[in-house]
Amino acid sequence: MAAMKHSRILLVGLLLVVIVNVVTFIKFLHRPSGPVPRAQLERLNHKLDLLQANVKEDLAEGERILHALRNGPPLKLPAERPANAEAEVAVKTPKKEDGGVVRLPAANVDVIPVVVMACNRVTVKTHVDQLLKYRPSKERFPVYVSQDCGHQETADVLRSYGDQITHLQHPNLSPIDSSKPTKFHGYYKIARHYRWALNQVFSHNYSAVIITEDDLNVAVDFFGYFAATLPIMKQDETILCVSAWNDNGKPETTIHDPTLLFRSDFFPGLGWMLTQKTWRELDAKWPDAFWDDWLRNPEQRRDRVCIRPDMPRTTTFGKIGVSQGQFFEQHLKYMTLNDKSVEWSERDLSYLIKAQYDADYLKKVYSAPAATVQELREGKLAPAPVRVEYVSKESFKSLSRELGLMDDLKAGVPRMAYMGIVTAGLNGRTFHLAPPASWKGYIPTGASTLRPTRRSLSYLACPRGRRSTQSALHLELRPTAAPSWMGDQPAGSEPHPLTPPRPHPPLLIACGPRASPSCLDSRGTRRRRSR
Repeated sequence: MAAMKHSRILLVGLLLVVIVNVVTFIKFLHRPSGPVPRAQLERLNHKLDLLQANVKEDLAEGERILHALRNGPPLKLPAERPANAEAEVAVKTPKKEDGGVVRLPAANVDVIPVVVMACNRVTVKTHVDQLLKYRPSKERFPVYVSQDCGHQETADVLRSYGDQITHLQHPNLSPIDSSKPTKFHGYYKIARHYRWALNQVFSHNYSAVIITEDDLNVAVDFFGYFAATLPIMKQDETILCVSAWNDNGKPETTIHDPTLLFRSDFFPGLGWMLTQKTWRELDAKWPDAFWDDWLRNPEQRRDRVCIRPDMPRTTTFGKIGVSQGQFFEQHLKYMTLNDKSVEWSERDLSYLIKAQYDADYLKKVYSAPAATVQELREGKLAPAPVRVEYVSKESFKSLSRELGLMDDLKAGVPRMAYMGIVTAGLNGRTFHLAPPASWKGYIPTGASTLRPTRRSLSYLACPRGRRSTQSALHLELRPTAAPSWMGDQPAGSEPHPLTPPRPHPPLLIACGPRASPSCLDSRGTRRRRSR
């Protein structure tokens, strides 16, 4: 019997080698005679990388089985995982029980791997140690650590875990195209690594994965939180991800309720879960860099949300990195990590489903009494949630700073906002930083309409050979149908190469017949066209 298995393994290995060589030969015969477009080469290299990694993995598994057959007792091979990596109990339509309360199926049926993105931090050991300490089952929550950078010391740390984790090494360590700005090369490498790693893990046909980074602390109920929210995520297609992070998760800005979860229009990252279905959608158009800001754009988000906690299930200890510690000293190092274990499997989370959540949430926010920051700080109000209203970008940023919240926006969305509302706490007291009830929606960065404004002595954008008259009409960019701040560039953010430029509107100019090779200012001085 052992000899038969031995022969079968050798035959499979030989067949894989033959297939790789045949595929390579066919691609060689069908190579184009002229120059190959760069995008086509990158796609081909990506597919070959996946094929090579899969072949290596299959050969390694064959060697392991062969070693066990030769040196140990008869090997009991694991049962084949179902196609959807789940047990027979699937997520079904919730049934009403206990007086009409919707109960979802117990979240104990999925295999949910964790993929850790690592590079050159040996302190990844802190993160991996916590994952192994808190995970309830190795079989249900396998840990993959995908390492970029080729850093030997970090690789040594990861190999020391043996079969407790699966150590993946990104094969593409090539430099970034020199035409890209040098200061952004790290972001290009990160996006390239994320795509490769997620494809590797999803190739095992898991229904969802949890993505973490090598500089995160995790809470004691980290795994239970994700296991309990996955059924909700599967049922509600308006949910893009589940995140362990809260950008306003400092002790003084949380409500201190470890069971409290929210919907958020803002993608938080820093410990998050997505489904295979969503990944296939994103993988087809994955960006070359700045993947997180890309994911926040309306074209990718598509009005979907992320579930986020009041009390963070992750915090970061990584001050130094590609982002140069942005926000670390002001906010990130002060985040509080939940230290209370919640029995998530016993909780009904159906309130997070959009059909139920939106009406309840809006009712709570706009039925809450209005208050000022001063009244909120003085603590003289009744012990109930209050609403602090903002009406412009300036008032939102000013109030956020007074309340200790992060005040920047991405693609027009404030951090942790849902329907324009940021719910947080002030020393444990709940407040809603909210726009007027007439709020109509976000306007992404750069989106705008035009409104003519008269500017005397303004000579801009004259047609070639003509000069503008004394009073020109200059069309300015003005967002409409929402507060003006919704279309502005997020505060404190630096535009990067993937940021689409603002549209340049046609200018309505009154121009005279006098010929002139360029535009002149009111003193007759040449000036460049303003953009």
